[in-house]
Amino acid sequence: MIVETTSQGVWTIDAEEHTTFANDVMAEMLGYAPAEMLGKRMTEFWDPAVVAERRRGLQRRRKGVSEQIEVPLRTKDGRPGAGRHLVKSLVGARCSVCGAMNASASVGASPAPLWGELRYSGELVRLLADGELRAPRRRSDAPPVLLIPGFMAGDSSLALLRHWLRRRGHRVAMSGMRANVDCAERIVARLEEQLRAFAADCAAPVVIIGQSRGGALARVLAVRNPESVSGLVMLGTPVRDSLAVSGHVMRSLRWLARLGDLGLPGVLSSSCRDGACCAPFREDLSAPLPDGLEALAIHSRSDAIVDWRACLDAHAEEVAVDSSHCGMSVHPEVYRVLERFLDRNEEAAWSG
Repeated sequence: MIVETTSQGVWTIDAEEHTTFANDVMAEMLGYAPAEMLGKRMTEFWDPAVVAERRRGLQRRRKGVSEQIEVPLRTKDGRPGAGRHLVKSLVGARCSVCGAMNASASVGASPAPLWGELRYSGELVRLLADGELRAPRRRSDAPPVLLIPGFMAGDSSLALLRHWLRRRGHRVAMSGMRANVDCAERIVARLEEQLRAFAADCAAPVVIIGQSRGGALARVLAVRNPESVSGLVMLGTPVRDSLAVSGHVMRSLRWLARLGDLGLPGVLSSSCRDGACCAPFREDLSAPLPDGLEALAIHSRSDAIVDWRACLDAHAEEVAVDSSHCGMSVHPEVYRVLERFLDRNEEAAWSG
């Protein structure tokens, strides 16, 4: 029961390195049905570039050397997988309970300790104390910007970022959400209309900045509306695995999903994870971004809410900052990254 309800991938292999079990989460990470994985050798799921090196590590484990071996995975269609195969222990070849190894795979380790989110106040104070960022130079041709808040947050969570952008000369539109808890496909459908109207009113494509889940919504908007989007910024957004979050966030998510299952309007439901309602959203979330679209995937290795590895997007420029998850919207380093990005976007629009 535990392995079927956990949010982590669980995968077991026998003494001959053949798969004996994979739960639904593990199979979904790699693009398989659980039954398809049964009987396959573990190396069939590994990145071929590291097979030889990791095999040497396995030999050391069998000789009693204590170490954890981490192996990047490949999906069924050959793309880099969202997970890492963590070989934690090896047992005798005759073991009939758990086989040659016990392994768990997820996007990586759990998020950083939750106390790291206490940095928010300090990050905010540093931003307010930075005179250069507090009073930025006004740009005459600053592109319009749409802001989208994170999970369970509303537009007010991005109020400081909105004021800073307006001082730079940007026209800023907000998502209209008091709390980002609805079905992702329903939210995107509404935001698409808003995005197109905003771009038409400004007579210019829009830069979309989304925090956490808001970044996932922003990415899908960019995929579906390339003519209306000139830039994309994702702040701590788990694009590779939307469930690579801390335990308390997962509990909140499950609680909300129960309310949605009971019919509470404006709330996501259990079917949003793998049901038909959000299938187009999930597909577009992993799709390549439009050609020529500049995008940033900003992440923090000390993020206590989201596993930073889930925030790595192969189609975007990956930028690491030392920030709390919630504090990305008020962190001075993030604002400097945004400043350079927005200036480049303005220059590109001018030269175009």
